Amino acid sequence: MSLLLRFFWLLIKTHFSRRRLHFFEDSTIQYRVLPNDLDLNMHMNNGRYLTIMDLGRTDLMMRTGLGPKIIANKWFPVVGSILTSFRAPLNPFDKYTLHTKVLGWDEKWFYLEQKFTKQGAVTMVAVVKALIRNKNETIPTKKVIDSIAPGLLSPTLPDAVQKWLDAEKFFAHTKRDH
Repeated sequence: MSLLLRFFWLLIKTHFSRRRLHFFEDSTIQYRVLPNDLDLNMHMNNGRYLTIMDLGRTDLMMRTGLGPKIIANKWFPVVGSILTSFRAPLNPFDKYTLHTKVLGWDEKWFYLEQKFTKQGAVTMVAVVKALIRNKNETIPTKKVIDSIAPGLLSPTLPDAVQKWLDAEKFFAHTKRDH
């Protein structure tokens, strides 16, 4: 239930009190680790990080003006893959900040960096590959970008992202054992 409350509170706060962001500006949101965020080791559950990251992407979409375009066009965001690195635990009641920013895009996919920090130190960092769809097809990134910032070009993706994409190609061609 706390995730729904966090989601609705985020929407209200974003709508009434948070300033609009340029597409390349960082979104930051702050939370505390609640008891229902914990796993058996008494630190934030790995899966909870991914769920909280949804909130960070929602904040970024709403504050850049993309959220209203998604709603108006009956589009929806879809995550294709996430590469994560856990560096330090978030313990009960720790205050943390989630930073979300756009790294760039290609014809189909957007690439975002999301990182959790506690007192300025990174506790988890992830690269997210996501796209925008409607019920029938994937929406080209150019069309999505042009809906909020016509003509905006993607920066060059970091080398690490390109290496990750190369690794994904390897796994895409690997046959499954059944």
